[in-house]
Amino acid sequence: MNAVWLVETVMRKELVPLKVNLAQFGNQVPHLHWHVIPRWSLDTHFPDAVWAEPQQRSAEQQLAWQNFTEQQQRLLPTYHAALRLALDAL
Repeated sequence: MNAVWLVETVMRKELVPLKVNLAQFGNQVPHLHWHVIPRWSLDTHFPDAVWAEPQQRSAEQQLAWQNFTEQQQRLLPTYHAALRLALDAL
């Protein structure tokens, strides 16, 4: 569980989501299988689960989400580096 909390902590610091959803699976073969899902008010499913039907969005909202995801993509190398450092320290 420490690994899950660590991923969430680094994600919150580096990507600054509005909230984070945690989902656990592993009902057939016991194993560590968590989804740590950053959420933003602009995302296409917010506030519902990411596996629910997407919300209807205006063209303006869709463009805002596209621009936002492009910005987030640029943060991923920094996030990945911070996550590697944190996990190596466990």
